[in-house]
Amino acid sequence: KKVLMIDLDPQCNLTICAYDTEELHKIWQSEDLFIEEGFDAARNKMSDESFRNLNEHPHTVHYLLKPTEDGTADLDKLPPPVSLESNLDLLPGRLTLHMYEDKISERWNSVYRGDPLAIKTITKIRKIAIDYSTQHNYDYIIIDCPPSVGLMTLNALSAADGVIIPIKSND
Repeated sequence: KKVLMIDLDPQCNLTICAYDTEELHKIWQSEDLFIEEGFDAARNKMSDESFRNLNEHPHTVHYLLKPTEDGTADLDKLPPPVSLESNLDLLPGRLTLHMYEDKISERWNSVYRGDPLAIKTITKIRKIAIDYSTQHNYDYIIIDCPPSVGLMTLNALSAADGVIIPIKSND
């Protein structure tokens, strides 16, 4: 089966265990400006060609969520996932994902008033999963959540069609 793993845990344990640390640092470094200064501010400092070239390489899930976090336009084209094996890909996590969780919290109540940005914020994780699935023909998408029942976890659970809860038994 073809599988995509999405690391939504700000601790990034899945990413760190599955992917080369040096390569991960290169990805984080390439998107630091977007996360720290805001997506549009960083985008406006680049030429169209430089931005297109940047998006030809893998990025973290926070980079994909950042335009929604900032309330700006979405990416025109999805960057490729990290290929781990022939049928196993990864959208790496990033330590800054707590920022997106803060936006979920901030916009949560506005969903009930029909605010388009709030609705987009709450549904963006599922949209990313669907878009990658459509583009890459995944059979399964596994979303690794934080080890707490915060809004990021609840949001990911609401995006899921099924849930697997790993536990350690007391043998």
